[in-house]
Amino acid sequence: MSTEWHYFAFDEPAFRACVYEPVARAIEARDAEAWTGLLARLEDVHPPSRLSHSGFAGAPRGITDVEWYGGAEPLPIVDTPSSIDDHSVQVLLKLALESLATYRVHGKSLRPRGAFWELGLPESIESEADRQAFSKLAGPFFGGTVPMPAPYGYLERVNQGVGLALPPAVSDMVAFERTVGFLPRLVASLQSTEWADVALDLQSLWFFLCLANNDGLAVYYREDAT
Repeated sequence: MSTEWHYFAFDEPAFRACVYEPVARAIEARDAEAWTGLLARLEDVHPPSRLSHSGFAGAPRGITDVEWYGGAEPLPIVDTPSSIDDHSVQVLLKLALESLATYRVHGKSLRPRGAFWELGLPESIESEADRQAFSKLAGPFFGGTVPMPAPYGYLERVNQGVGLALPPAVSDMVAFERTVGFLPRLVASLQSTEWADVALDLQSLWFFLCLANNDGLAVYYREDAT
């Protein structure tokens, strides 16, 4: 089995204020009018189309069509869902987060979590500082050792592999990595090996984290089976 992985950098306070909290309030208050108004706005949001050497894949429907994009039960139109924990609502929130992300990057390597395990990381890292750098990166993303920040627990329930780092954690990763310089050395050590695709993805990830940090964004990681 192979996988694809993705990173999304998004404005966490704006997403919470403009999407999550209005959805949660409408459902909690059983406010059908507010819910219907939210759906009308969100149906204008579409996932990004993708272009590759094999062609392009469009996104012909808005994110409110959770059955089309996520195989979930259709969302109610004239009434509110019974709970914010409703699976269809959680799929909607995931689609909204990914579609409204400021930046995104799609990896080339297969199963980076598995690659790190096969490389013996972090046990094979001799330097304590390098182990710390790897831990700061792997903990919220590949390692799954950092709890999902509230209120983003739904991402764990609708994804196979997932992680999220809020802006302070992203800033800490970048600051520590700039001091230690672990990632460039790891990339260099892998470039001429069978793990060259992992090296490319780690290099992209480093630039992506810097970009997210510059804009004060949170970073969300998703790994899918294909």
